[in-house]
Amino acid sequence: MVEVKTELRIQLKDLYIRTKRTEQILWGAAGSIIRPAHRSAYEGRLMSMPKVNIVAAASAVTLIVSTTAGTIWYAAGQASIIANLEETVSQLSAQSEIQQKVNMQRDILANSERLDEVDEDINDLWEELEMAWDDLEGMTSYMTEILRLQSRIAILEKTVEFTRRDGM
Repeated sequence: MVEVKTELRIQLKDLYIRTKRTEQILWGAAGSIIRPAHRSAYEGRLMSMPKVNIVAAASAVTLIVSTTAGTIWYAAGQASIIANLEETVSQLSAQSEIQQKVNMQRDILANSERLDEVDEDINDLWEELEMAWDDLEGMTSYMTEILRLQSRIAILEKTVEFTRRDGM
């Protein structure tokens, strides 16, 4: 224990000597280029300079580095999310195109079947119309025959009436 204390005293004394030498160099010891008249102005400038706390400076540097790293990490995460979303959109677009094609084919088949049904309905109506025209034509000829018979009957009636008057 005594040896440790002695060792520490030696290290402290050495540190004190080095500090004094540094102080003499900085503050202009004997033989220095700083003149005694200017020493107070020089000391004033040194004293007016802001004191930088090493812990505060290290904290600021750590804060800047961690903020930059966080920003890079966040941007990388966003880029990954955007890439995943683009992939999902492309998959959904492809799926949508396939669904549109399938729906279009289904609609075309349904419309062609509906057109076939409409064509059959039109053909049925046309046949019924032809039958109605045939019936109308037959009715017209029938009516014409009835009118001829009525005119012949009217002529016979007049003939009979004239013959009765004449006494025959």
